[in-house]
Amino acid sequence: MPDERQRKVADQEDLPLNDYDHLPRVSIEGSIGAMEEDELEQLVRYESAHRQRTPVIRLLTARLRRLRHRSRAPAPEGGYGPAPRNSRPGRHTPGSPSE
Repeated sequence: MPDERQRKVADQEDLPLNDYDHLPRVSIEGSIGAMEEDELEQLVRYESAHRQRTPVIRLLTARLRRLRHRSRAPAPEGGYGPAPRNSRPGRHTPGSPSE
């Protein structure tokens, strides 16, 4: 039966980042931008179970949250979003040039 250290190494081999246990937070931050949801979830589980570095867990969960939020948000129509309230056609504000 493998001891905790052997199990940790075996788990690390399956991670999306090579040599994950030895990477500083800054290196992890620079590497997670292109990762998919499932890869980030895998890193969060591994980090929570093994290293337990709070700043890294926060970094990973924040990226995962942004990724999930973006995938649920509807695409804006027209590319620029709604017009500002006072510039809609047919709407005039007091003191505007059209009065």
